[in-house]
Amino acid sequence: MDSRHYLQGLLAARSRVGPGFSAEAAQPQAGDSEGRPHTDELLHRIDQVVQKMPGDELDNLEDFRRAYQIFLTHAEPTLRRLDTAPAAPLSVNEVLALEAVIKVDGSRPALLIRDDTIDPEHPLATAWRDTFYSVRNSVRKRAAAVGRIGPQNQSALDYSGTGWLVDDQQGIVLTNWHVLRDLLTRHPAAFTATATGFKIQKNAVTIDFCGESGSVVKKRFQLVEATPSGIDGKGLACLDAAVFKLGKSIDGAPLPSAIPVSADLDGPQGTMSSLCLIGFPFRPEQTSGTGNGVNWDWVTGTLFGNRFGLKRLAPGVACRPLGSITGDKQLWVFGHDATTLGGNSGSPLLAWRDADFAGFGLHFGGRTVDTNVAHAIGQCKEPLRKIGVPVADPR
Repeated sequence: MDSRHYLQGLLAARSRVGPGFSAEAAQPQAGDSEGRPHTDELLHRIDQVVQKMPGDELDNLEDFRRAYQIFLTHAEPTLRRLDTAPAAPLSVNEVLALEAVIKVDGSRPALLIRDDTIDPEHPLATAWRDTFYSVRNSVRKRAAAVGRIGPQNQSALDYSGTGWLVDDQQGIVLTNWHVLRDLLTRHPAAFTATATGFKIQKNAVTIDFCGESGSVVKKRFQLVEATPSGIDGKGLACLDAAVFKLGKSIDGAPLPSAIPVSADLDGPQGTMSSLCLIGFPFRPEQTSGTGNGVNWDWVTGTLFGNRFGLKRLAPGVACRPLGSITGDKQLWVFGHDATTLGGNSGSPLLAWRDADFAGFGLHFGGRTVDTNVAHAIGQCKEPLRKIGVPVADPR
């Protein structure tokens, strides 16, 4: 299923079960692209969401109105053309407009986390409300263990990616190799090479387990050592993973409980009803997501208040199971459709409907429903164990 049909399928799946549908009904199915709701229905649904957006999430009212007008100007003609010709080929701009629709109508939201949980009554939560209510308490422990990695005085504007605590006894944080590489490039003096990785100068690099919207609280810990996976290669042959070892708390915050790491392959195989990702999306580049002169990342970002570099939860499904990603000869990569941006690198993919709420995937790339990719923990468990990640086999 190509990106156009997949996006139409998401809209059809949402329409098929109506408002407040469960995550189990959220997956596109064969033939859904032609069962997409009529444009008038979609635009009404989107208007209801936009009108109810919380005031504290609107950064600039004038920009907000301009972004919404740009959205309507480009999205409406695309949708109306598909009303009459569902199989019509779409331009890059039209595909980007369709992707914006599924973000704005709540099919694939990315909600701000506050006090380690999400608001099931948020306007963008409509499509996932039942699931959000069912996990709003259990998500607290997992959200508390996801942090923003950056320099000592890091902020939402200055950081390198996301990491998650996988061992609270040994103080092990899992992230991407390219997150570590970014820090090495930007702060080379902070690192000293060792036989297996790097020693890090005191207080030079930190992880903040808070990083929430509207919060002045900091929960920073020193990162004192770094170890890459050691498996390099071109493209998907590289295991884009690395671990940091925690040092002392800088702000006196207690260490959160670790997220269990699972080798279960149900999630990567696409047989899990849904998943969630927790991380810190960057502000998009000025030219990213651009089609026909429209910066769709700016449009959708402005509609959501331009709150970047803050902890968010994004639900979705594994839309491209193991074995379906071109170039993945190791069979350790799968695709998912949770809404992400650059700073989500290193985020965990979590089995939020399971009792243990374990991490089964490590997000490392992509920014659209067609290209999001993550490593399946179960397919790279041995090299991860060698660098200190306590991967548990399924029971």
